[in-house]
Amino acid sequence: ETLADADEGSLFVAQVKPGGNADIGGLQVGDVIAGVSGAFNDIVKVGANYAGEVGIDQLKQIISTRSESVPLTLRIIRGTEIMERHEAALEDFCLLPGGTDESLKSCIDNIHTATEFEDAEEKFDVVMDVHKPLGCTVDESIAAGDFGSLFVTRVKSGGNSEDGGLMVGDVIIGVSDAFDEIVKVGLDAKDGGGIDKLKNLLVCHPENMSLTLRVIRG
Repeated sequence: ETLADADEGSLFVAQVKPGGNADIGGLQVGDVIAGVSGAFNDIVKVGANYAGEVGIDQLKQIISTRSESVPLTLRIIRGTEIMERHEAALEDFCLLPGGTDESLKSCIDNIHTATEFEDAEEKFDVVMDVHKPLGCTVDESIAAGDFGSLFVTRVKSGGNSEDGGLMVGDVIIGVSDAFDEIVKVGLDAKDGGGIDKLKNLLVCHPENMSLTLRVIRG
């Protein structure tokens, strides 16, 4: 999300992973994202193009709740100088009296690292043949940007979760039901399912069936 006053609220692409889905789809560095396809395949305006407060967090939420089997459309504006204005604003923000080139670069690198999109995240299916007891602690985030997300805060050593490969920090976005279908939970659930919904699904899951937790890692 740009720091330049003239482009306040605009969302632009700062990096495209070679060979990744965005690269294959034709997305380019510097593209300004003006809209994204919503649940009904209509284009939802985002960033500076939207009258409300839709920024990077809202864009992430729209994309994360999009079904993996449905194509995603990003409406973009190409050929602007928004990235150059953003980089200039970034330098002004990081430039301190008496600062060195090294400290300036370090400041900019830290901001880039903190604001990268979810490219570093990976989705995993953690399968547990034995899941009762689960052997982990799950909490519900109260952070504004992640409100409702379910994440693992503790994994019992030698427990079923550890045997299945679950790790502290994993974000749980889905859990298999009695029909072995993945039900979305936490921030990904359209019905706002939180920790109580996850508990109900786990309690109702037959002991003789393997349990799958779909998690985001990284």
